[in-house]
Amino acid sequence: MKPIAAGRGSDAPSAKNFLRWAWGRTIVLNDFLYIDGGIISQLEDGEVLSGSLNSTISISLSASWSTDNTIRRSIPKLALKTSWPAVWADTMAGVFYSWGGSLPDHKVTQDSVLWKFTADGYGGGTWSEKTSFSMNPDLGFKQLHTTQSGVVVTVNNTIGLYMGGVAPGWTERGLMTTEAIPGLVEFDIQRKTWHNFSTFEFNRRKHHCRRSS
Repeated sequence: MKPIAAGRGSDAPSAKNFLRWAWGRTIVLNDFLYIDGGIISQLEDGEVLSGSLNSTISISLSASWSTDNTIRRSIPKLALKTSWPAVWADTMAGVFYSWGGSLPDHKVTQDSVLWKFTADGYGGGTWSEKTSFSMNPDLGFKQLHTTQSGVVVTVNNTIGLYMGGVAPGWTERGLMTTEAIPGLVEFDIQRKTWHNFSTFEFNRRKHHCRRSS
């Protein structure tokens, strides 16, 4: 298996040449499925090529399709090309956010960044770096370990949750060992705030909410 070199391969290969896509995320916004992140493998001239998915792919869900005739659109990606990122969708606003994940080439050159994808409603969209969010008094965004392989869920278009995962040496700069990350990270999509709950604190809060309801 050879890495995809510049000018070779495609982010949306034909069904005949497509082999697999792994370690990425899928998001549905309105009538479109968006595929982002991970590694894509394909055939070209009898060779197996494998490399990062360098674009965000969209597929229309407004009509039936099969793997042989689906129309896929490649959207240029400004955000980092990562595997296993956290992805939270605000379907009402037509956006999703991407955070964390590991770099396939294991070359971490910058600090953790929150990225925002804004859909245009026609299967396209644009990426931008999202920096206008506030910090919890006891936790700055930069203090969060950039992780991969955690459990990701969006609640009611308002709260993004990320539980567990690991932080190896290719998710953030200066991390020499692989660390399992305990607890739960909460990203408030509406207020643009972050919080990091320990497992004990989260269970206590959940129990209190049940008693109060």
